[in-house]
Amino acid sequence: MLVSSPGGHLADLLLLAAAFPPEWQRIWVLNDESPLLPPDEPRHIVTHAERDWRQLVNLVEFVRLLRRERPDAILTCGASPAVPAAIAGKLFGVPLVYVEPLCSVTRWSLTGRLMARFADVCFVQWEELRVRIPRARYVGSLL
Repeated sequence: MLVSSPGGHLADLLLLAAAFPPEWQRIWVLNDESPLLPPDEPRHIVTHAERDWRQLVNLVEFVRLLRRERPDAILTCGASPAVPAAIAGKLFGVPLVYVEPLCSVTRWSLTGRLMARFADVCFVQWEELRVRIPRARYVGSLL
């Protein structure tokens, strides 16, 4: 399950997803429509929530999605739907991989700071950032 908001986070996630083997099924979950999604792959749209009470609506939506889809893992580069997806994933025991966007060089994003608490693996794309969060993994630029 690939979780994102549209825009730059989705662009990053599309680049990562392109590296997946073709036999891996991908299920996209966004908080808004996007013409960038592959047309032949399943997608779900959750409520657009920022830093407000609608995050609770997203949590309920992700619980329902995880029950129905039963993904092997969740991959996200962040923004709004990432945190409720992570919480729901923890409830269902679904492994979560978080990739901090390339633009975060010396400071974690707000999403990154929250995701570091939930993700099974957090990747950063700059050594300077890994030094600040020892739990993160740095393997070079992923994008």
